[in-house]
Amino acid sequence: MADALSRIHEDSPASLSLISMPQFDFLEDLLKEMASHPAFMELYRKIQDEPEAHPEYTLTTNLILHRGRIWIPSNSSFTKLLLEEFHQSPTGGHMGIHKTLHRLQENFTWDSIRADTRAFIAGCLTFQCTKYDNRIS
Repeated sequence: MADALSRIHEDSPASLSLISMPQFDFLEDLLKEMASHPAFMELYRKIQDEPEAHPEYTLTTNLILHRGRIWIPSNSSFTKLLLEEFHQSPTGGHMGIHKTLHRLQENFTWDSIRADTRAFIAGCLTFQCTKYDNRIS
């Protein structure tokens, strides 16, 4: 049986456009933390003083880019925030290690990113309760 919506006559086709792109609202907070973080400041000065000794790093807008991705010290408070955002948020979707790591590495990097991602997901109760075993018995 047809419903009222299927009988609506439209002269022009309806369209919905959606643009999805990362929003880094926390960038100002990140810049503040990096400006006072000892490991960040040390590497920043080294790159500034000897750029040829650090060819994979670039300095831009008070950030360090490593191969085009924002470099963050491993002990920064932002590593946990990023892991939560890229794994637990509605857009993160509680993906597995590889997908979460891939999404993180599109824009960010830190020395222990792989180990931190594995540990974070291993400790995620929601993920552990809902994941399925894809191994053949």
